[in-house]
Amino acid sequence: QMVDIMKECPMKDLAMECSWNEESERNLLKFECAFVQSTMSDLLSAPSNASKSAVSTRTETIKQKFNILQEKDFFSHASIANSSNRFRKAMYEYCVNNLTPDKLLKSSRADATFFQLVEENKPTRALVRALNGVEKALEDIFSLSVARPNDNEQDAIAEARVARYRKLATVVWQKKKADFRSGPYPYMMDMQNLKECYTACIEEFRIMKKNAKDYVASADSRAFLRREAEGAGIISRQEALNLVFAPKIYREWVAGNSRIPYDDVRNRRFGNLRSMHEQYFRSPNRYQIRREDALA
Repeated sequence: QMVDIMKECPMKDLAMECSWNEESERNLLKFECAFVQSTMSDLLSAPSNASKSAVSTRTETIKQKFNILQEKDFFSHASIANSSNRFRKAMYEYCVNNLTPDKLLKSSRADATFFQLVEENKPTRALVRALNGVEKALEDIFSLSVARPNDNEQDAIAEARVARYRKLATVVWQKKKADFRSGPYPYMMDMQNLKECYTACIEEFRIMKKNAKDYVASADSRAFLRREAEGAGIISRQEALNLVFAPKIYREWVAGNSRIPYDDVRNRRFGNLRSMHEQYFRSPNRYQIRREDALA
């Protein structure tokens, strides 16, 4: 019955995508799109109530909502395509290069409120809401907005530098976002929360970037690079030093001391950082250091 009702819907395949949930004794069928799942959930949990009328009514609602996305050309992201705001420009770039309708509509925040915002011609608010449920989307957008190559730079050195700054930007976002989320779990940011978080993260990134650059350029760090003691062979001394751009935000024990690497960068405790990076260089596995984090 659902298939017949949805057959004229342009996004019917996505709306109808589902799987069997063998671990549940009640909801054996699970729709992949959050809105479809919530709309059908009471019928899925109590199949005896799934009359033809009830199924038809809910399916027509789903069809109408998905048709609105098509009618309003939501996935063209026209509302942010030509924005001069750097966060919205980065959001558009992220959506064009990294986001698909499937990925967005399977977000836990692509819910009834999301569709209501689309209907009310508030596509940017709707997009921000849904992106809250897409893993790492907002932090990736922030990093795109604050770390870009110069127009005249296209070489490998510039690319590596931008990659380091983007890594640092994602760490800053992870550190600061908890101060701006609202509502019950899973937490989210509305437009006002997002603006406030973005403003705070811009300033925090500026400080962290300056401190990291000063640390790498210091005379003591240059001396660190010249030391001859061998490490584990997993990362080089330069790569160990570059971990200043990917500081851990949780407390760890290093050489008998408990510290939070992020705070050492923030407060310019460069001696602590060099001691830590020496340990990272010598015993990367002990500290769960990944080579991809130690960008050259």
